[in-house]
Amino acid sequence: TMEQKAKFITEQSYKNSFLDGRYKTWGRNGYYCFDGLPIVQIGWANWDSGLIFGKKGIVARRNPYNYGKKTHKPGVSMEDISYLVNSSKHLKNSRYAMFRISKYSSMRGKSYLSGQFVPVEKYHCHHIKPLSKGGDNNFLNLCVLSEEEHRILHSKDPQRLYQMYPNRTGRVKFLIGNL
Repeated sequence: TMEQKAKFITEQSYKNSFLDGRYKTWGRNGYYCFDGLPIVQIGWANWDSGLIFGKKGIVARRNPYNYGKKTHKPGVSMEDISYLVNSSKHLKNSRYAMFRISKYSSMRGKSYLSGQFVPVEKYHCHHIKPLSKGGDNNFLNLCVLSEEEHRILHSKDPQRLYQMYPNRTGRVKFLIGNL
């Protein structure tokens, strides 16, 4: 296939413009070209010493797969999970107990309204659609709120949440509308 598609060329313009002229020294008597791109034989290649540099059996080049220092994303510790498990033992509904732990863990403890981390001791699990209105204990019907946010949401004046979170009016409206 290559013999049929690749052509032997003696003109130097393709090769000299290939990769900013990095391979000008090879193929002076001619070279093969495939769709306007020169085919570089390994023996002809001028290796860039900045990319590949061997010294005493050690390759001293930058690892292209090194994405820098990995930082730990803030999340939920095993102590927080065990606290939630122990505090869920008194709940009668095991499905609710399981999903309230899963919701806190998957949201990394961040409040649905504020987006701030809520310590596990101040965490309240809120049903988006109340059980009395046909809601259930499923994962998608639960959200993470702080104790204060949950208290205000169920108070006589849940409109205060609009003042507390002016950038989250859509979420506040959604929660208040489902009460």
